[in-house]
Amino acid sequence: MVLFRFKTSADKRIEYLYETTTETEVSAATEECLKMNNQMILIHALADSIKDLAAHGPMRTPEERGLGEDSSEDDLDDVDDETRGDSASGLGPQVDEYKQRVGYAPDAPMKEVLTKACTEAKAAISKDRASQYTPIPPSEVDHALDTLKGATMIAYPGGLPEYDTTAMLLEQRGEYERGEVQEKGVFLLSTGHLWFAGKPLDRSTKLKERLGRNEKTTIVVAPSRSATQAPVRENEAGGYNRDAMEWAWRREQSLKQAEQGASDDASYLEREWADPSGLQRTLQGASKFRFR
Repeated sequence: MVLFRFKTSADKRIEYLYETTTETEVSAATEECLKMNNQMILIHALADSIKDLAAHGPMRTPEERGLGEDSSEDDLDDVDDETRGDSASGLGPQVDEYKQRVGYAPDAPMKEVLTKACTEAKAAISKDRASQYTPIPPSEVDHALDTLKGATMIAYPGGLPEYDTTAMLLEQRGEYERGEVQEKGVFLLSTGHLWFAGKPLDRSTKLKERLGRNEKTTIVVAPSRSATQAPVRENEAGGYNRDAMEWAWRREQSLKQAEQGASDDASYLEREWADPSGLQRTLQGASKFRFR
C-alpha cells in the first residue's frame, strides 16, 4: 500500500497518514485527502466549542453577548429544562469570562458525555498517529464527527439555539467537507491539489504514472488551492543557516557585554567572537584548530 504523509503549513495540528494504492486515480486520492483535512479542521473547532458548551452552556443571543453578568432566560427557550443543569437548580449561573454564554451548564453526567466525546474525537485525528506510523481511515474521521454530533444531541435533546456556535458548525458540516467555507486551511475539493517533491500531482492520471508500481512507497504531500499555487514551505532553519544565526547571536550578545564594560579595556579583542574569520571557520568545521 502507498502511504501519503499529509502535512499542511496552514494548520500545524493536522498531520496524518493516508493509505491508498498505485492504481488509484490521483483525483480520487486528492479529494479524499482534502476532505479529511477539512473534516479535521471542523473537528477541532467543534471540540473547542463543545468544551465551552459543557462548561458554560449555550451561547447568548448576539445582542446580549458581553453586555452584562445576568443571563436572559430567553436564551434557553430552545433548551430542555432537564439539561439546564446545576445552575438551573439554584446554584448560580456559570457565566464565562467574556459573557458569551448563558451560564447554565449541563449536569455532571452530560458534561462527562460532552467532554469524553471531545477527547475521543481529537484522539482519533491526533498527529501522534502519524509519528506512530498508523494510517487514519476516512471512515474513522466520519465517525469522530458523528460522535461529536451524537454527544450534543444526548446532552441537548431539545436542540441548541440556531445562533449557538456548536449548532452552526454542525449545520455547516457538508460545506466544510466540500471546502466551501472561507476559513484558513480549508481547501475546495474540486480545485485543490496535492504537491509532492515540488510538483503537483496531475489529477487526470493514476498514481502509478508518477510514483511507479511499487506499493511499498511513502511520500510526503502538501495541499494547495490549485496546480499553479505551490504550498507554503515550512519555515525551518537548518544546517549552515542555523549555525550562522547562532554564531551571529552569540557575537551580538558578546558585543553588548563589551560595550557595558570599561571602554579602555582591550582584552575583548582576544576573544573568539572578535575574530573576523570565526564564522568562516565555524561553517567549515575548522573552529577547533588554532595557528601559532
